[in-house]
Amino acid sequence: MLAERIETYQTLKDNREALYTHKYKTERDYKQEHAFLKEADAFALQQARRNLEAAYGNFYKSLKGLRKGGTVGFPRFKSKHNHNDSYRTGMSIAVNFEGQTVKLPKITEPVRFKHRVNVKSWYPTAELKNITISISPTGKYYASCLFEGERDFQGIAAKAEKIIGLDMSLQDFYVDNLGNSPEYRRVYRESEKRLGEISKEAVPKTKGRPEP
Repeated sequence: MLAERIETYQTLKDNREALYTHKYKTERDYKQEHAFLKEADAFALQQARRNLEAAYGNFYKSLKGLRKGGTVGFPRFKSKHNHNDSYRTGMSIAVNFEGQTVKLPKITEPVRFKHRVNVKSWYPTAELKNITISISPTGKYYASCLFEGERDFQGIAAKAEKIIGLDMSLQDFYVDNLGNSPEYRRVYRESEKRLGEISKEAVPKTKGRPEP
């Protein structure tokens, strides 16, 4: 798709009207030309096109100074030597947290998985938007799931019909009219001792030189 866009620009760059009204090939057109693309699910191919469109959009915004953050260059082809083996899909997918299985398109049986963190209580009720499948250099597969939903914040009186107000508290951050407070962690206090030990270890060290 990127090669087609570059070739079309080189051919029609002197005819802006023809360039802007040009219709590029769709995923279905590419499937007819390249049979191996039928092995991937339709959503994954659509996502590749969306990624390309987003890359062009970021490039043009950078040229006009409308994009926040660093500048973005012209879209490039993926390197054969330095790239991430991954794809994103969002069609016919499902995650079973209790059974620890994930259903992916083009794969008949659900795939078992292990999750690194404790599953939050609101995940099962959230909407699963898409899953990014990737493989590491060691041959391990990972599934990154994107959920969209309302999080149930513990300690906030979300179900109260009316909240009179919030009182700021140095100890608990705040207290609402029902006496509830958020789970306020004192991260700096918890790490203060360890930070002091690390600082003492760093004092005699010099950047770029071996330890004494």
